[in-house]
Amino acid sequence: MSQAARPSGSCLARLLWFGIGPVIMLILAAANIERGGGWLTTIDVAFFIVLAVTILARVIDFKTGNPQTATGAPATSGHLRRYVPGILLVAGAVWSVANLIGNR
Repeated sequence: MSQAARPSGSCLARLLWFGIGPVIMLILAAANIERGGGWLTTIDVAFFIVLAVTILARVIDFKTGNPQTATGAPATSGHLRRYVPGILLVAGAVWSVANLIGNR
């Protein structure tokens, strides 16, 4: 299956894990810095929901046919196994720093 013939669900999943999800998490982190208010606010809950949806979108993209890396190369199960802990680590660090700065 060529990239042009990818199912629309797979394209949406790729957009979510690669672009939309991380951008929304950064916006929520910035809002958390600006507003503060504690370690478990609605912004924090929204951040973790977006994180879960981002990971789910990557898994869906991987399972629905033609998985690719961010650079367009074919993805293997090793890429998926590295992506999940990687995004959890980076998102956790971003969330922690945002809360530390926002709750000063």
